[in-house]
Amino acid sequence: MTTRHNSLKYNQENYNLKKSYLTTHFNGLAKRTITFLFALFVMLSTLPVMASVPATADNSLPFAAIESTTVDYDQKSFFDAISADNIINVTIETNITELIENRKVDKYMPATMKWQDNSGIWNTYEVGVKPRGKFRRRICDFPPLKIKLSKNELAESGFATYNKLKLVTHCVEDKGEGNSNLIKEYLAYKLYNELNANSFRVQLIKITYVDNVGDYGEETRYGFIIESKKELAARLGGVECEDCYNPTTEMLSGKDLGITAIFQYMIGNADWDIPMVKNLALVKLNEGKMIPVPYDFDFAGLVSTDYAIPNPNYGLTSIKDRVYLGTELNNNQMRTLLKYFVDKKKDLERIVKDLKPLKFGDRQEVLGYLNEFYSQAELLLSTNGVNIYEALKNAHTKSVYLLETQPLGK
Repeated sequence: MTTRHNSLKYNQENYNLKKSYLTTHFNGLAKRTITFLFALFVMLSTLPVMASVPATADNSLPFAAIESTTVDYDQKSFFDAISADNIINVTIETNITELIENRKVDKYMPATMKWQDNSGIWNTYEVGVKPRGKFRRRICDFPPLKIKLSKNELAESGFATYNKLKLVTHCVEDKGEGNSNLIKEYLAYKLYNELNANSFRVQLIKITYVDNVGDYGEETRYGFIIESKKELAARLGGVECEDCYNPTTEMLSGKDLGITAIFQYMIGNADWDIPMVKNLALVKLNEGKMIPVPYDFDFAGLVSTDYAIPNPNYGLTSIKDRVYLGTELNNNQMRTLLKYFVDKKKDLERIVKDLKPLKFGDRQEVLGYLNEFYSQAELLLSTNGVNIYEALKNAHTKSVYLLETQPLGK
């Protein structure tokens, strides 16, 4: 649509600027795997033999029982109602042109939201919508949105009053790229759901945007809706801790933090931080511990968006690079975590293979990227006397050093 592209012309400058400093090439899957394995063997041979390390207060929580703290909560929510194994159809009608062009304005615009349930009935709600986020809000052709429902209308429908939802949009105009990026990020959430029930639920949708005033017209794209933090907290039997910055490891659930850290390593995501609570929700339980729950995976190597930038703080040169950012654990705990992930390999592969909205080539690429992680994990589990934490934390840096300064075989 020419009118839509004209309305977004100002944003193209940001998009072009963004493109100028992105990584222009990635290592191939085979090259990265061989390099890692070679470097890891070299590194393992130089690491000191590791004595049995007693657990400290920071890492003494047991990891053997990987289980959910999910509790039953009293009332069905709007998110419960729209949750389905299949893709659901949604329509949002509002002034789309103004919504996009005034993306910096933090104000809800009136909109009509319709969604089709499994019986084929369309349900209509008057809602507010506004752009959200930071980086994506600035650089996306179509920014992510926040949807605010009426608490009164929810109550009249018999729903709990969790009335704010995040909508992840296609971001870029190009349908192929936008669909691929969005569905792979949705996949990251689903993979974490399989690993840990203490996680954000997501619902894949086909959403039709209808501009009722401006020049955007009408367009149908993929999107997905994320469960609200307040509902997540209630479901886990706690409350959202909004101002809990710089948490100590004693304050956090060791099991959940461990799964989060290995998961982020597996998907190649360095865009998270424990002290700054970046891209983590913290749910405080009644007994005082907090559950960290990760979100926002668009900078992960598994997703590999065109706009993602390797984190220079950790010496990464490609968005596909991996670095372990979890807290230090002893070898028994690291082994338990890695073994848990290895035991889940077939389940994770099944989720990837069954996600048919993602193109076959993309699914194969994701499976290849996950297999790189599993090659590393299985090697570490089969090797005795090494510090697994140090190996994961430093393996990539050493492999890059060897690749760039010492040709293989010397």
